Amino acid sequence: MRQRTNNRAGGLLISLRRFIRQTKGAVAIEFAMIFPVMITIYFGVVEMSQGLAASRKVTMLTSTVGDIVAQFGATGITTADLVGIYDAADEIMRPFPTDGLGQLRINVYSVTTVAANNWNYSPNGECVGGQPTVPANLLASGGSVIISHVCYVHNSVLHRFFTSDPTFTDTFYMRPRGVSFIVGP
Repeated sequence: MRQRTNNRAGGLLISLRRFIRQTKGAVAIEFAMIFPVMITIYFGVVEMSQGLAASRKVTMLTSTVGDIVAQFGATGITTADLVGIYDAADEIMRPFPTDGLGQLRINVYSVTTVAANNWNYSPNGECVGGQPTVPANLLASGGSVIISHVCYVHNSVLHRFFTSDPTFTDTFYMRPRGVSFIVGP
């Protein structure tokens, strides 16, 4: 009986040594350990690149809106003109969606040294924080400043893991061209 126990123990030891030397399943185990890390890095890079692209689109949209509004002359700008500019904003923001409730907010302000000539247009509501302040040196010489202020809520692919989607905001200041101020809608 004693001899059988030793054979079993010896057989177990031999089997354990064979198991340790075995490398056929090592690759599968390494893959199983590394795959979750790699897939997390992949989705992180994709999300970060999407966020950077959306941020750049917001900056481009902000400067474009300010530039177009600043080109209107002495006849002023109408609500229909501003609606057309806002419609073009959807094309600038492609492929990012802009149809969500409050997802894209474009605010245009004209601030002059004479308060009666000030106007703003914010059809989707104002961005968080309201109207941006005008730096003192921009109105020191008189005239007016066109301010375009854009807020965009980026729908993250990984939104289930975040408490809220990132919001990109940009502000652009531009002087009117050829006139001291633009008559608003």
